[in-house]
Amino acid sequence: MVTITHKDQIYKLVSKKTDEPVGYPRWLGHYPEALTAVVNGLTEGELADTEKLAKEWSDKGAPREVQRV
Repeated sequence: MVTITHKDQIYKLVSKKTDEPVGYPRWLGHYPEALTAVVNGLTEGELADTEKLAKEWSDKGAPREVQRV
């Protein structure tokens, strides 16, 4: 869920580590570290909001714009 709701933050952190384009090996190598940093930096409120959204999407389905084809 955080990979969707905080995508811009994650991408920004990765781009500070490498100038390689999104999806390339070195870029992907930095992704887990950036994701962890973003998750660890979330406030309790942001975590609660993310969990609430995850439950909602689980119950009703994710919006089309975030579904993978």
